[in-house]
Amino acid sequence: GIGVKEAYDIAVYDIFGDIGEELYQKIGGLQNRAPGELVIDLFSATKDKELLIIYAKVFHENQNGNLSRFVPDGKGAGLIWNDSQPETTIAEMLVLRKLELLTTEICPKWPKPFEGFLSFLKQCKRKSIKVIILSSGHELFIKKVFQCWGIKAPEMITDDDLRGKIPYLAKPDPALIEFVLKKAPRCTPIYYLGDDPLKDGQLAINANIPFGWFNPSKKESSIALPENTIEFQNWGELPGLLRW
Repeated sequence: GIGVKEAYDIAVYDIFGDIGEELYQKIGGLQNRAPGELVIDLFSATKDKELLIIYAKVFHENQNGNLSRFVPDGKGAGLIWNDSQPETTIAEMLVLRKLELLTTEICPKWPKPFEGFLSFLKQCKRKSIKVIILSSGHELFIKKVFQCWGIKAPEMITDDDLRGKIPYLAKPDPALIEFVLKKAPRCTPIYYLGDDPLKDGQLAINANIPFGWFNPSKKESSIALPENTIEFQNWGELPGLLRW
């Protein structure tokens, strides 16, 4: 009965206690931040950073490595505590505690695909168009969701591939597209599709690639998107809009 927002609320409280929960509300909650960004913003919002670290270290000792099962081997930042750089381990714990809460929620009723999405993927497969997921989400979670939908998950680059690396990359950094290009056929046109005009739209602008904005609620963009941006409310519209 919980979603991503509630899972983050619980994970922040479990790791940082009351003081962390108050700071989390003070900075406006999740707001589509990547886990590493969220930890940095929490630390920046207080003069009691050391107290937050103490709370987090206690949580780290009590979880006894049990959270590591929620990330594929060789990915993520690892759960070894480093006093000189605790932010990395804390972000990892935040991710894995959230996943511990959410993974058991996955079922055919949640999360449901947006209208037209599965038929869009099938059309891509028929047309030999490669789909690659670029997400601040997590590999095992995404694969389990697709499994519940009865379809194999596309190739993906997730936060699991990026955590622990220096520099830490997050949208809208155009360097992320380099990871996509390694999985894409050579010399192929790329179209970037996303639902966040600020992070996804700006990434497309920064990387100089066309953008498709999935905007089911028909909201206004907070930034000026490229003139050739395609806006769509239903994934089933896309083949026509892209003139396949």
